[in-house]
Amino acid sequence: MPALVEIEEALAPAFVIETLDDGRLTVFVPSVPTPFAGAVYVLRPERVHILNVPLHSSHQVHLSLGFRIERSRGSHA
Repeated sequence: MPALVEIEEALAPAFVIETLDDGRLTVFVPSVPTPFAGAVYVLRPERVHILNVPLHSSHQVHLSLGFRIERSRGSHA
Protein backbone atom coordinates (compact mmCIF):
# COMPACT_ATOMS: atom_id res chain seq x y z
CA MET A 1 0.00 0.00 0.00
CA PRO A 2 1.31 3.47 -0.82
CA ALA A 3 1.72 5.71 2.21
CA LEU A 4 3.39 8.78 3.63
CA VAL A 5 5.44 8.04 6.75
CA GLU A 6 6.71 10.35 9.45
CA ILE A 7 10.51 10.21 9.57
CA GLU A 8 11.88 12.75 12.05
CA GLU A 9 10.15 16.04 11.12
CA ALA A 10 9.32 15.09 7.51
CA LEU A 11 6.83 13.02 5.53
CA ALA A 12 8.41 10.49 3.19
CA PRO A 13 6.69 8.48 0.45
CA ALA A 14 6.71 4.78 1.28
CA PHE A 15 5.10 1.40 0.72
CA VAL A 16 3.60 -0.67 3.55
CA ILE A 17 5.10 -4.16 3.48
CA GLU A 18 3.34 -5.80 6.41
CA THR A 19 1.47 -5.29 9.66
CA LEU A 20 3.11 -6.91 12.68
CA ASP A 21 1.20 -8.72 15.45
CA ASP A 22 1.63 -5.73 17.78
CA GLY A 23 0.09 -3.33 15.22
CA ARG A 24 3.31 -1.71 14.04
CA LEU A 25 3.87 -1.47 10.29
CA THR A 26 6.92 -2.44 8.28
CA VAL A 27 7.46 0.09 5.48
CA PHE A 28 9.88 0.49 2.60
CA VAL A 29 11.04 4.05 1.85
CA PRO A 30 12.57 4.20 -1.65
CA SER A 31 15.71 6.19 -2.39
CA VAL A 32 16.10 8.82 -5.10
CA PRO A 33 17.14 8.46 -7.87
CA THR A 34 17.12 4.66 -7.48
CA PRO A 35 13.67 3.71 -6.18
CA PHE A 36 14.58 0.01 -6.07
CA ALA A 37 16.98 0.76 -3.20
CA GLY A 38 15.95 2.33 0.06
CA ALA A 39 15.38 1.78 3.75
CA VAL A 40 13.03 -0.41 5.76
CA TYR A 41 11.43 0.97 8.94
CA VAL A 42 9.13 -0.48 11.58
CA LEU A 43 6.77 2.30 12.67
CA ARG A 44 3.81 2.82 14.98
CA PRO A 45 0.58 3.08 12.95
CA GLU A 46 0.03 6.74 13.90
CA ARG A 47 3.21 7.60 11.94
CA VAL A 48 1.97 5.89 8.76
CA HIS A 49 -0.61 7.67 6.60
CA ILE A 50 -2.09 5.31 4.01
CA LEU A 51 -2.75 6.98 0.65
CA ASN A 52 -5.90 6.30 -1.32
CA VAL A 53 -4.14 5.97 -4.68
CA PRO A 54 -3.53 2.92 -6.87
CA LEU A 55 -0.18 1.21 -6.28
CA HIS A 56 0.70 1.60 -9.97
CA SER A 57 0.22 5.40 -9.84
CA SER A 58 2.32 5.72 -6.72
CA HIS A 59 5.08 3.59 -8.23
CA GLN A 60 5.13 5.75 -11.40
CA VAL A 61 5.70 8.86 -9.27
CA HIS A 62 8.69 7.20 -7.60
CA LEU A 63 10.12 6.14 -10.95
CA SER A 64 9.82 9.67 -12.32
CA LEU A 65 11.57 11.12 -9.24
CA GLY A 66 8.36 12.81 -8.15
CA PHE A 67 7.82 14.63 -11.43
CA ARG A 68 4.70 13.80 -13.34
CA ILE A 69 4.18 15.10 -16.83
CA GLU A 70 0.57 15.26 -17.91
CA ARG A 71 -0.24 15.34 -21.57
CA SER A 72 -3.38 17.15 -22.63
CA ARG A 73 -6.05 15.06 -24.27
CA GLY A 74 -5.71 14.97 -28.00
CA SER A 75 -1.98 15.66 -27.83
CA HIS A 76 0.16 13.36 -29.94
CA ALA A 77 3.50 14.50 -28.50
